Amino acid sequence: MFLIIADEISKDNRENWGQIVSLFVLGSILARKIEDERHGEHIEGIIRSVGNYIGTRKRKWIEENGGWDRFVGFFDNAAFGDSKVWKGLIFAGIGLTFIVLALTR
Repeated sequence: MFLIIADEISKDNRENWGQIVSLFVLGSILARKIEDERHGEHIEGIIRSVGNYIGTRKRKWIEENGGWDRFVGFFDNAAFGDSKVWKGLIFAGIGLTFIVLALTR
């Protein structure tokens, strides 16, 4: 399910940071749905899917656009203020991606 929707999000080939965030949000929504349906044993698969998708299909674009430092810088502006929650979510998502990538190698 994740791959089908992620490919749909990415099909226009107009990669941007918003698209990367959308993939994390999609993974979060699917994981929450699975948890709500009492199928928590499948959440790890969704985490892997998000990490693998971003790590393989988006890695080149991320690197060419300043990496994760640029990602944080992109969202660290006046429009989002100094929200500790927002920044914490970004860092958690980045950390989770690196953990998944490390575990799947």
